[in-house]
Amino acid sequence: RGTGQSDAPMPGYSIQDMADDVMGLMDHFGFSKARFIGHSMGGCVVQSIAFRFPNRIVSAMLSSTFIKLNASFRIFAKTRIELYKLQAPK
Repeated sequence: RGTGQSDAPMPGYSIQDMADDVMGLMDHFGFSKARFIGHSMGGCVVQSIAFRFPNRIVSAMLSSTFIKLNASFRIFAKTRIELYKLQAPK
C-alpha cells in the first residue's frame, strides 16, 4: 500500500495494517511461519508482526529501522518527498 507506484488508499494506513496485509498473504499462500527481513519501514512492519504474531516468525533480520517516528524524521521524509516531486518527469 502506498509504496512505489501502488495506490495509496485514503484516509491512510498504519504499520499494523501493512503487517496484517503480510499475514493475509501468508494465510492465502498457506504459510504458517516465515523468515523475515525488514529494511527501514519494512523493519517496522516486521517488528509489528513479531509483537502481534510471534508464533508466525521463524527468524527476523532488521536493517536501518526504527521503533517510532519522531518529528525530525517526519520533516526529513516530507522534504524528501517534495524533492522527488521536483525531479519527477512531467
